[in-house]
Amino acid sequence: MTPRRLITLALAFALGSIAAAQNRSFPNIYVFGDSLSDTGNLFAATSALGAANPPAPYFQGRFSNGPVWVERLGNTLALAVTAPPTVRSSMNFAFSGATAAGTASLPPSLGVQIGLFRQRGITPGAGDLFTVLAGANDLIPVLSAPTTPVNPASLDAAGAATAQSVMANVQTLVGLGAKNIVVSGLPNLGATPRSLAAGGPGGAGASFGLRATNAFNNELRSRVGLLAQSAADVNVTYVDVQAIVDRMIQDHRVLGFSNATSFYLAPVAQGGQQGTPDSYIFWDDIHPTAKTHSILAGIVTEMLNPEASLGFSGTLGSGALALQGIGASTFDGRAAQVAASPRAKGRLDAYASVNYGNGGRAQLARRPGFNYDAQVVTAGVDGRVDGGLTLGGALNVGRLSAQVANGGGQFAVENAVARVYAVWSTGALSLQADGEYGTLDLKGIRRTTAFGGFATNGKSAGIQSGSGLKAGWTVATGGGAIRPWIGFGMRQVVIQGYTEKDVPALGMALEQQEARSKSGAIGIDVAQSWKIDGRNVRLDLRGVWRDEMGSENRAISGRLADNFTRRSSVLMLDGDGGGLEMGGSLGVGLGKNWSASVGYAADIRQDDKNANRFTFAVQTGF
Repeated sequence: MTPRRLITLALAFALGSIAAAQNRSFPNIYVFGDSLSDTGNLFAATSALGAANPPAPYFQGRFSNGPVWVERLGNTLALAVTAPPTVRSSMNFAFSGATAAGTASLPPSLGVQIGLFRQRGITPGAGDLFTVLAGANDLIPVLSAPTTPVNPASLDAAGAATAQSVMANVQTLVGLGAKNIVVSGLPNLGATPRSLAAGGPGGAGASFGLRATNAFNNELRSRVGLLAQSAADVNVTYVDVQAIVDRMIQDHRVLGFSNATSFYLAPVAQGGQQGTPDSYIFWDDIHPTAKTHSILAGIVTEMLNPEASLGFSGTLGSGALALQGIGASTFDGRAAQVAASPRAKGRLDAYASVNYGNGGRAQLARRPGFNYDAQVVTAGVDGRVDGGLTLGGALNVGRLSAQVANGGGQFAVENAVARVYAVWSTGALSLQADGEYGTLDLKGIRRTTAFGGFATNGKSAGIQSGSGLKAGWTVATGGGAIRPWIGFGMRQVVIQGYTEKDVPALGMALEQQEARSKSGAIGIDVAQSWKIDGRNVRLDLRGVWRDEMGSENRAISGRLADNFTRRSSVLMLDGDGGGLEMGGSLGVGLGKNWSASVGYAADIRQDDKNANRFTFAVQTGF
């Protein structure tokens, strides 16, 4: 195992500790709300009164056919109704039927639920998570009120007032010490089967439900933003449940649902009881199925744990370095020919090459692994000027297409680079220096999310730069030369920040990132020439050991787009790794001033996928 690999493993261990310190795992979860979050409180309370609600076929006291979303966030939740008074960790205070406003005791309103929390003497820890999802039971009576059709503006007032009640209770939790809070908006109440039954998609039920939902969610989002601004030590996450469920309905067949308008418990004549509950978004006329809850839980889990998303973004810098390295290796082959083949003063040579390569990079801490295919086209000119000095310049354009491991996504990097170089030879000694500068274009950045595998979309741009130094000693042989050498190179890419789009709730706003490689190399070039049937034939062989010098880290930072969460960062080992490169090329003279060559090189890496590179080049002198 290489020292760099040991450093990588140590960094991964350290990053695990950092993640815990950043509260990415939550020691306790405390849940407040209504039937969308209740895991059996109302059932336990009404069972004690002899009228258990909800009855079968509802699942163990849930208003669904299975676990609800808060149960899938990672902690086992004790019920407020049945837990002994000494229980203070990971509790569910949500009650089906609860309202955001008021002081009802059964089911207890949101404020009364918080009172039950206080009665237990719980002191929130800095890493504890609080979830709040309520408000639907305040608005549903307004939707069906006889006065609503003649005064639809009442829906706006009711929605805003209900959101204010929710946020007043959230503020109370903050005052009690809550530091990590998930505040969820409401799904579109006009898209439930109950609302659609009142006139269909364009009917009063749908339009009234949508209006009330919009009023509530707009006010809630605004007030969550104010909380985030005023409480710098609180990390508040807003879950846009309306956008999430709307996308579920829109793409329900992609997600494996067959029915998005009826509900499983509906009579067969009304579209119910077809197939399994997993075929439906809704279990009853207003509550979702366990599958819908599961999708929501996966989305919220990803929102609370952005490290994987940040790690995906880190592949962009690594991919850009890999493409830059292919271009640099192409130039190294040309420079080796110049150093090993003295030319007359004043001679100019033009050359062009097409390079294809494939390879990959292994997972590195938070950065996932990826495989790539790349193409680089180079055109340049160089000439002997005086005193053993050859000056040259080249342009290259390249493209690298990458597939991230485990279906994590894909991206493409394109570059356009200008390079200048000088090779100075005196006797057996040769010195080489080069510098490059170019632009980057990153396209088709698609990251697979927890929302049914839907992929975010993004694009970015950037710049790349680099320089290199090399010293070699040429030993002439009969018809050829052997040239051992040592070199040092620096490469850097800077990628602009970008924002992911097209997937509700999960798009990230990524900040600018930089990736650098500082590598040392030691190698040997062997050249041999012959004449076959009057044509010049040349064989070039190369062996190189290259590795990073040092173990610096780079940071990838960002936050959920269109949300109020705090900035998150992950660290990963910088550079492009190293290994053994072996290859060669065979050139044939085509005429007085023309030649062509084909080549192959293998980049053998201990931890990464071995890379292969194929080259075709032509050259002319004048």
